[in-house]
Formats: sequence, structure tokens, C-alpha cells
Amino acid sequence: MAAIITLQSVVDEMELLGAGEAHAFLNRHTGELYGGMDEQIDKAIGNDDEKSPEWEREAIRRLREILGSPDWLELPRRGSHEDHRVMEQFCLTHCSGRRQQDLLAAISGRGAFGRFRAAIHQFGIEDAWHGFHLKWLAKEAAMWLEANGIPYKS
Repeated sequence: MAAIITLQSVVDEMELLGAGEAHAFLNRHTGELYGGMDEQIDKAIGNDDEKSPEWEREAIRRLREILGSPDWLELPRRGSHEDHRVMEQFCLTHCSGRRQQDLLAAISGRGAFGRFRAAIHQFGIEDAWHGFHLKWLAKEAAMWLEANGIPYKS
């Protein structure tokens, strides 16, 4: 019988991923989560780990096993466009009036993520943003788990 995955464990891992260089994998049978960076994945694929420190060689070997196994699935990573869309939804659904206008202006153009963080701090709504973002991640994680036929509990 397959392990029941907790939705929170997948959400926590997805939150760490963002749109950066990190990857995370879920074993659909055991529920184990394992992560690695782009460089480690490249080394695992290319069998190029001999110049790496011992601790990293272990990680690369493990990633090589994971990449070669049908039991492991890579968790979805978010792109910056998707993150921008989530920030916009937050602005539209949790703010109104001048605050909403200011937040929408903050997420326009280059540097949007930094300006958004500064603006939610200025308005004292970091907790509201964090809660909104976690709910969105939970919805995404649940859809991904369901699409892959992986049972989970909330």
C-alpha cells in the first residue's frame, strides 16, 4: 500500500522551490521528498561527479537514482509569470482603493517582486499575503497530486 502524503509537506517543499535553481522530487510510493540544485542535476545526468566534494557526490548519486526511477516525480516549479499572476490576484482580492492601486503599480515592470515585498511590509499585510500564497500553493499541490494519482491527506 502506498504511503499517504501530507499536503503540507508538498506545499512546504513547493514554497522553497520558487522559480529558482532548486528541484524537488516526491516518491509516489513512500512519500519521501528529496531535492537538488540545477548543477547537481546536471552532474547526475552527465555522470560528472568525481570532482565534487564527498557530501555532494552522495547527493548526486541519489539524484541519479531518482532521475532513473519511475517511482519519483518532480514537483512543479513556478515561473515568474505565475508568481506575478498570484501577486496580482492578491492585490485584486485582498486590497481596495488606494492600497490596491499602489500594490498593482508596485508589481508593474522590472523589480516587481522587491517592490511588492516592500509594499506589503509598508502596509503591514505580510501575514495576509503569506496566508494567501500558502492557500494558492496548497491548491496547486492538491491538483498536482490528484493529476498524478497520488493519495494525500490535508
